[in-house]
Amino acid sequence: MKGRRVVLILMWITAILLLIYAGAPESSASGIEQIDSTGTVVSFDSTLKGNEVGLLYVSEPQKVELECIDINSASTDQLITLPGIGPVLAQRIIDYRDGTGDFKEKEELIKVKGIGPVRLEQIAEKLCP
Repeated sequence: MKGRRVVLILMWITAILLLIYAGAPESSASGIEQIDSTGTVVSFDSTLKGNEVGLLYVSEPQKVELECIDINSASTDQLITLPGIGPVLAQRIIDYRDGTGDFKEKEELIKVKGIGPVRLEQIAEKLCP
């Protein structure tokens, strides 16, 4: 039992020293950085090979300014970033756009099934003028 405790203590010390030695990288050409839905920046090193162990670094939530979305050229992936717009509604917007031509103004979105005044108000500020 005493030997097992010593091994566990040595493993913890080694892990702590590795964390101190490695540190959190400020930026890395081989690292990947993403921003999740809560605005938290998540980054990790993608240079690991085989059975190597990597570290995941999560920063404090940050406000991220997103560009506006042009409803006349937006893809499904871009449209689903709007609040209340899922894949089905995004496809309806694209189908409507393809069938009738470009939207002249944001308010025309109300003609798409599933978009009412409330939803239009929610997404209007995120659409390009």
